[in-house]
Amino acid sequence: MKRLAIVLIVLLVATTGAKATSSLFCKAQKENVGINLTIGSVVGSPVVEAELYVGDKIWSTMMPNNSIAVAQSFVEADKRILDITDSNFERIIARLRLFVAIDGEQQISAGTLQIDGEGVFAVSCSGP
Repeated sequence: MKRLAIVLIVLLVATTGAKATSSLFCKAQKENVGINLTIGSVVGSPVVEAELYVGDKIWSTMMPNNSIAVAQSFVEADKRILDITDSNFERIIARLRLFVAIDGEQQISAGTLQIDGEGVFAVSCSGP
């Protein structure tokens, strides 16, 4: 009986985190520019982690240097909007605007990524 309980607990723990987060990767076609997002499954701000890059420059919510913060994010069935600021929420670093098309299980996202001082880029995305 104890063995069955342990097996059930291990299975429950192993499957619980499987749907906790997902990832969205957006990249510009010609330039070495993009944004990678980890999206949570909780109500509220769904973006829990972000990494932004232009060439060799990298900004991340997980790095002490070049730290960024998610100022606001908005998710609708056919739109994704995200604003990223410096870690003090004083200046907008990037704006991501996506349109999403869904057909059954197939999903495609595309839009623009504007990075302060770097330019505006057309991006296509893979992920949820």
